[in-house]
Order: sequence, then structure tokens, then C-alpha cells
Amino acid sequence: MKTLVYAFGRMNPPTAGHGKLVQKVKQLAQRERADHLIVVSHSQDKHKNPLTPQKKVAHLKKMFTGTKFKASDRVNPNFIKQLGLLTGKYDKVIMVAGSDRVQEFQRILDRYNGKDFKFDEIDVISAGQRDPDAEGVTGISASKMRLFAKNNDFNSFKRGLPAGYSGSQALFKDVKSGMELKEDKHYTFSQFLRG
Repeated sequence: MKTLVYAFGRMNPPTAGHGKLVQKVKQLAQRERADHLIVVSHSQDKHKNPLTPQKKVAHLKKMFTGTKFKASDRVNPNFIKQLGLLTGKYDKVIMVAGSDRVQEFQRILDRYNGKDFKFDEIDVISAGQRDPDAEGVTGISASKMRLFAKNNDFNSFKRGLPAGYSGSQALFKDVKSGMELKEDKHYTFSQFLRG
């Protein structure tokens, strides 16, 4: 039986907290001797989805090396349509989702299995508890990251990324650009006095 461990999300922008989902997908795939795939939405707007799908996938691949990411598209925009593309390639799909979405997603997948896609077995498991009030990097949501970008607070933004991520400055710039925020110049006090 060929198995896929699968997840779908916005991740706009990606955060250290998304690493929990990525880690769960990869660990489960290894345990099940399965392929893995994380699909990110193609949605883009300046308020909640500032990154283009291409930039988002590029940052995710650099942030979480060795992980298979792809973006959805206008023709196949949601996880149901994306699973339809995988029909015939896998017998079993294990979808990883936030603990607050497991039952909802299982009901949806059970309803559409045999209609929009066909798998012998399809299960949803939890990536773990979500705690938006958590202290530290795992509690920093994509919404908070967008707020840090809006406030031009690079230090807080960087704390929301995996430690050592070398693309933090580029991601910050890409998020600000996607939000159509002007680039602020930072001056030392002596530079300010010199004009």
C-alpha cells in the first residue's frame, strides 16, 4: 500500500511555529515509510496573504530543508482539489492538521472520498495542540509576523522564525513588499544629524 502524509495551510508568512507541523509530517512519513507533501495555498492579498505562492514556497524550502512543498493554484485551490490530483498515486492518505481541525477535516474527507478523490484509507491526525498564547517562538502566529512587518519591527519578526534561518531579512522584505509597505530607512543618530 502506497501512503502519503499530507498537510495543507496558508503559512503566510511561514513561522517557527509551522515547524511543528513540518516536523510532525516528516516524522510520520518516516515512521509509515511514506511520501510526504505539504501544500500551501496560492491566495495572495496585501492584508492576510502578502507572499506570492512562489516566494512562500521558496522561503519554506529554504527554512525547512528536505521537505516537499508545493503551492495550490486557481484551478485546484483547496485541499479537496489537491487531493483529487493525487488519486491513483496513493492508496492511503494521512492528513496532519491542527488539533482544533481534526474532527472537521475528517468529516470533510469522509464526505468527499469517492467523489472528488478516491483513497482506500484516509485519516486525519493532530499535529499537536495549538496555543496562540504560548510564550516564545512557537506562539508567534503568521498574523503577529505580519503585524511586526507592518510596524517595521525586524527583531520581533526574526524571533518568530526558526533559529538560524538565513533568509530572515529577505522574508521580512518580501512580506513588507506584499503588504505594500514602504521601505523605512534606518539611521544612526549621527547619520540623522548629518542629514
